[in-house]
Amino acid sequence: MLKHRGANRVTRWYCRRFLARKLLAILLFRNRWGQARPLIKAYVTGYRDGWHARLGRQLAFLPS
Repeated sequence: MLKHRGANRVTRWYCRRFLARKLLAILLFRNRWGQARPLIKAYVTGYRDGWHARLGRQLAFLPS
């Protein structure tokens, strides 16, 4: 999204809103609480990687 739309105010707002909605959904649904930490870590890491244009697989999230 940043590549094609640029890092303008609307794009940054949309990305932050998307992340906040995902994190809130994880915390609101009790059936996801057992997986909450790994899911939150994955979303936040993906957000940071996307913001800094680090593409590709993350070794931390690959099966061992």
